[in-house]
Amino acid sequence: MKKRNLFLATAIALSTVMAPMAGVVQSLPVIAADPQTKLTLTIENVPADRDYALYQVFKGSNIPNALTNSDDTLVLGDIEWGDNVKSTELLAAVNEKLNLTGDNALKTAQEVAEKLNDKTLTADDFADLVSQNLGNEIDANNEADDDTKVQTYSNLTAGYYFAKDRQTKLAAPSKFMLKVVTSKTVSAKATSVPDHEKKVTENVQTVTGDATLLHTPGDKVNDVADYNIGDTIPFQLAAVVPDTSEFKNYELVFKDDADEGLTIDPTSIKVYVNDSESALESDKYSIKTENIDGDDFHVTVEVKKDGVDIFKAGTKLVVKFNGTLNEKAKLNTEGNENHFKLGFTNNPNTGEKGETEPDDVVVFTYELTPTKVDGTDSTTKLAGAKFKMYKKGEGESKSYAKIDATTKKVTWGNEGDATVFTSGDDGTFKITGIDQGTYYLTETEAPAGYNKLNGDIEVVITSDTQNNQGYTGTIPSAFGKNGLKATVKMPNKDAEKPADLDKIAITNNKGSQLPETGGMGTTALYSVGAVMVAGAAVFYVTSKRMRKED
Repeated sequence: MKKRNLFLATAIALSTVMAPMAGVVQSLPVIAADPQTKLTLTIENVPADRDYALYQVFKGSNIPNALTNSDDTLVLGDIEWGDNVKSTELLAAVNEKLNLTGDNALKTAQEVAEKLNDKTLTADDFADLVSQNLGNEIDANNEADDDTKVQTYSNLTAGYYFAKDRQTKLAAPSKFMLKVVTSKTVSAKATSVPDHEKKVTENVQTVTGDATLLHTPGDKVNDVADYNIGDTIPFQLAAVVPDTSEFKNYELVFKDDADEGLTIDPTSIKVYVNDSESALESDKYSIKTENIDGDDFHVTVEVKKDGVDIFKAGTKLVVKFNGTLNEKAKLNTEGNENHFKLGFTNNPNTGEKGETEPDDVVVFTYELTPTKVDGTDSTTKLAGAKFKMYKKGEGESKSYAKIDATTKKVTWGNEGDATVFTSGDDGTFKITGIDQGTYYLTETEAPAGYNKLNGDIEVVITSDTQNNQGYTGTIPSAFGKNGLKATVKMPNKDAEKPADLDKIAITNNKGSQLPETGGMGTTALYSVGAVMVAGAAVFYVTSKRMRKED
């Protein structure tokens, strides 16, 4: 996201307009004008959402320039305070700045101008004092076009005017003096607030989109990612050094602020220049991680010092660091955001800093909530079912999930170390903090009176996240039309059934019951036994009679 930083193209900065000449302020060539003549100042090419405030600081009359080696033909003389500054307060501030008291204190605008001429009072210091002691601004007539507007100030009298860009947060406030002794037109030119960007690296999904400051087609650098809780997540911040020719000193401050579900590793923070794989020496920047309101860290890089460029315009500075999702991570479609704002020197006179709007990335992690139910009556919830979960590696190798009960960190290893998930009275159990992918649930113990499943359940989590650099900074925009879903394949079934992650039903059927003592089976045995005994008795009697007859 680029913001414009406006300066008056033909304005003369205080540091250049106060040329030495006792009692007279020097400036640009002008055409003679009577002090009472009403003049007009027009500022063209002002972006439609921006404007300038104008204040008269000095007023006076035009006199010929006495310097034969100067291009100026007229200068402003007989200087008085202008109509749009708090002259009493400004004069007091100047005296305090120069440590002048009593008889030595300056008493008039003319005397202040002379101190500016001999550089006893620097132009930068005076600009700062003026900005703190402004009166009512001069009304402007604005004529807006589609992208720009024209600001016109009418009925001005000869003098020096302080032009101040109203925008002080995103763009450097232009604090310039304009000499107006004849009607004139100046143009606002735009320079860029530092181009900047934040990205996160995705670990599984394919990432697309045009090249950006940090993304190169073919890599996995993106605005959106999903991970297991506890996985190492790579983040990057970038800024391009702007034109700093208007500044004596210039700094960039990378400000990172993560949601509470993300933990940043401060030892991983490193700064890189352009596309170098070697980190910048640590004495070239500073890292602050404590006593920062709402932020996790600030990285400050000195770009220019005492007029000397440390990093030239166009240099890309990249801050790389790692984070992890923690036990406070938001689950499923809620997302965990990491915010980046770039601070930058935005006042050539005072060193004040502005700040960009946030550039955000978001990281997701997921939770499965299966429910164990009776195979013939889904309203009957089954407690006591026990499961382990694994994922497949190369070949048929299996890695089993182990989830720490406190930190929720997910690791993968041997079956003997695996977490056992047990269904509660409501039939549910939760598997928290996992990435998208294909998983398998093995039932290790069935509910009492029920048969154990004779195979594993396949669960596929599919997350249709925006992987084309298209995240707009609001969580809903992180997902495509297919959103977040799961498909479930039960043992020995060919069909996959779609399901929400919190509505996965796992059925169990009751086991076959053997006959019990005193039941019908025993009665049947008794009956059969009685028949057999009666038959034996008949056979015995019959046999005995037959022997007697013989």
